[in-house]
Amino acid sequence: IDFINKYSTFVIVGHKEPDGDCIGSSLALSLFIKRIGKVPILLSAGPFKRTEISQYAPLFGNALPYDVKNDENVGVIIVDCSSIDRTGSIEEQIKDLPIAIIDHHATNTSSSPSFFIVPEAPAAAILVQDVIECIAKEVTKEEAYFLLFGISTDTGFFRHLDEKSEETFLHVSRL
Repeated sequence: IDFINKYSTFVIVGHKEPDGDCIGSSLALSLFIKRIGKVPILLSAGPFKRTEISQYAPLFGNALPYDVKNDENVGVIIVDCSSIDRTGSIEEQIKDLPIAIIDHHATNTSSSPSFFIVPEAPAAAILVQDVIECIAKEVTKEEAYFLLFGISTDTGFFRHLDEKSEETFLHVSRL
């Protein structure tokens, strides 16, 4: 939350070969960043091979629109990605910028204060929802659409959940 409060422009990037959680989390976060009066820049190394995400490819660039290296108002938020090298060709463009990570993969072992990593979460979209609700208290209908998309695809449309998944269903019920 301090990271989001600190910057006015955010480069939002997920892993290469994105899936529904990566794209849904990125789009929901982008909408939220715009809603709070800040500027989102969506980047993805692609490719957008999965049919459920192909329609969103035009919303993502593959290069920064301008040289942000000397802009102290720019931060990077990496979603659904355990390390910067998983961002593919985007890594070179963002490696020297301040970075926050929102992720649910157990392979992410960083302990930076700007990293929100919860391996028990079934999708990064749940963590993005937590961030939005913590700052704004409510999720908009459009943000909810993309968060539900991310949660649904990463849980196999809820088939991969078990008896310990109460928190997931509570998140979904709020959407």
